[in-house]
Amino acid sequence: MAIVRARERERQRLKNLLDTERELAGDRQVVAGVDEVGVSPIAGPVVAAAVVLPAGWIADGLDDSKRLNPGRRERLDRAIRADATAVGVGAVSERMIDRINIYQASLMAMRLALEQLDRPIDLALLDGRPPRSFPVPHRAIVGGDGRVRSIAAASIIAKVARDRLLVEADRRWPEYGFARHKGYMTPEHIRALRKHGVTPIHRLSFPRVWAEADAMGPLYRDIEAQLAKAATTSTLEAAEFALDAARASLHASEERLLQRLLESQREKVLFLQAND
Repeated sequence: MAIVRARERERQRLKNLLDTERELAGDRQVVAGVDEVGVSPIAGPVVAAAVVLPAGWIADGLDDSKRLNPGRRERLDRAIRADATAVGVGAVSERMIDRINIYQASLMAMRLALEQLDRPIDLALLDGRPPRSFPVPHRAIVGGDGRVRSIAAASIIAKVARDRLLVEADRRWPEYGFARHKGYMTPEHIRALRKHGVTPIHRLSFPRVWAEADAMGPLYRDIEAQLAKAATTSTLEAAEFALDAARASLHASEERLLQRLLESQREKVLFLQAND
């Protein structure tokens, strides 16, 4: 009996994936689900996929990629690519992420994925909150990768594509374990950063990368020491002046880390003055 109920729940879940997409699409004929993966890792690109599926198509087990094990994702990736009307994948590199920030890079990856489709679409269904701007007609659905069939399919395509890139990176830098953690900030990854430093695929705009890899330069170290020792308003102002004068020579991540330290020291000095 429990097996029968489980099967009925799964059948209803898959039906909901179809029905939700139909409701969102309305009278639009060609609808693409779009999703991205790789926003929070500290290494590797951000990758997005766009998928157009035939009317009524569904695959057993189709779901948000995060809920699937690697073997199931690979099987569904093959099934989606075999039956989809169109599939597009877009990737934005670590250096571009550093240049334009991760939010803009994720939007760029989604735009690139849509551009790779071999047919025009009437509507893009995006996973997540509405973007501030997007170049095609779209609707954004929070949790869409678990609610809409084409977004779920896109999440699988994007996840499999990005994972393969990180497996390739693991062959180049095996000491980092990229094949296992896929660039996410796991204890293993942090230990590798501390021991070996950064690689070309680490995101240097993420201050945690610099902090864990101990990659800061001497100018950073000098200002950090001044800020750390500042215990009065006058010494804090002198350290802040040194930081302002050095901003043009610091990496953006070094500047962010020092700004955080400045704010922390300012709160400490104010507390000491209030309790003196």
